Amino acid sequence: MKYGDSRTIPYSVAVSDDNSSYTTIYSGNSVASSGDMIYVSINQNARYVKFTFEGNTVSGWSSVAELAVYTGDISSASVAVEGTINISGGTIDVTTTGNSTNNSSKGIKSLTELNITGGDITVDSYDDAIHSNYNITITGGSMTLASDDDGIHADYVLTLGTSGGSDDDFEINITESYEGIEGSVINVLSGTTYIVSSDDGVNAAGDYAEDGTTSTMSLMAVGGNPGGQSWNTGGQGWNQQDQGMDDTSSYGMLYIKGGLLYVVASGDGLDSNGDIEMSGGTVVVNGPTSTDNGVFDYGDSNSNYFKITGGTLVGIDRGGMSVNVSVSGQGSYSASNRSGSAGTAVKITTDSGNLVFIPEVSWSYIFVTSPDMTSGKSYSVSNLSSYSGGTTLVGRTVNNKFYGLIENAN
Repeated sequence: MKYGDSRTIPYSVAVSDDNSSYTTIYSGNSVASSGDMIYVSINQNARYVKFTFEGNTVSGWSSVAELAVYTGDISSASVAVEGTINISGGTIDVTTTGNSTNNSSKGIKSLTELNITGGDITVDSYDDAIHSNYNITITGGSMTLASDDDGIHADYVLTLGTSGGSDDDFEINITESYEGIEGSVINVLSGTTYIVSSDDGVNAAGDYAEDGTTSTMSLMAVGGNPGGQSWNTGGQGWNQQDQGMDDTSSYGMLYIKGGLLYVVASGDGLDSNGDIEMSGGTVVVNGPTSTDNGVFDYGDSNSNYFKITGGTLVGIDRGGMSVNVSVSGQGSYSASNRSGSAGTAVKITTDSGNLVFIPEVSWSYIFVTSPDMTSGKSYSVSNLSSYSGGTTLVGRTVNNKFYGLIENAN
């Protein structure tokens, strides 16, 4: 472990086979100002590893820049702390509260890169559940996240999955959030992601552009809490929870190229302060039930756009803020002034069959596009009293009822 100034952090490492009874195998202090790392060998078999950090020599606050657990031969097990968080396996369970204005309340936070390739992660946090001041890449693992702020937040680039990857690469279940996933540039490439948010489901916003340029102080790094909290230059992050980004930030880019994405949002469903491009994947957006937000939203400039060249997308809202969506290479259907009820299935005709959509919210506007629809052809949407069979594309079960998208149901 390395802290980097005159402060040191007392910490301990404990192991367990049952996540109930732990044995402390190491206690020590971080190294101040030396630039060295401490490696801790765990010379015994264990299924769970617990790290306890006990403030520092100046205050009651602790910060970890990198934490990694490597499994295999007993002699190779180690913990390294130095700037990046790499999670490749194991079980992580984090709970934070907002009972102090001097402490960070994020679940898992990296000051630099944060990479997740495996592991079973559960976070219930007052602030962001998973956060990086730079980039986040998730290509594996299983995550259940609940947050009073963002489910997953990267100041710069947030990447979910790999190009050409599988829907089974990982599963992210954001059960509660202010904004579900957030970054200046967001890439949805593979895996399966479920989002429930009280504001935007997916929010691409910030001053970091894809060419690497930023403003003097990035809005993505500063946040946009209306409560007027102050920045702590000691590297401890925000003193208070910073819900959401500044909607006036000048950049945002959302790419959807693969994977499964299911959103239930009280704010905008898919939102970018710049542009949105979709070329693959399957996306369902249960948009807001108020008319001051929309299922889709993008930048205010005449040059901003939402372009679709591939993939399946179904989105609904109350019709108060509909935007233009450009579709090429496949067909689409949209309708407004409809009356759809939560839980009532609708059938959408396609070239070779149908899509059946069971919405979680009431709606009056619907947008549908699929590779099984042809540009220029007419399609229809009708209510169903019942359905059976078919292939589930994406969805979830709430209180023993399924909501989502099914292909070719009867």
